Amino acid sequence: MAKVVIYYRKSVNEKNEQTVKRINKFIQSISSQHKIKGVFIDNYSESNAFLELVESQLNDIDVIYINQMINNEFEKELLNQLSNTDKFSIKLFMVN
Repeated sequence: MAKVVIYYRKSVNEKNEQTVKRINKFIQSISSQHKIKGVFIDNYSESNAFLELVESQLNDIDVIYINQMINNEFEKELLNQLSNTDKFSIKLFMVN
């Protein structure tokens, strides 16, 4: 079983209930093949959970699922460098 982390950045007016439903739906779709090691959620244009994610033990992770492309160049480069160092892949997921 692949060990995965989910990083979710909310859209501008997304309500918490919507966020939870979307993440739960995604988790249900992958839980038979993956072991969920953590879920990190940021509000729109915030990076607190992202910083927690990159400071966590990523060398034990096989995949980080993200719900949207990271637009901040620093965050994008940091995540790419960590994926090279800690040998995990980054995959985009979408749920409605």
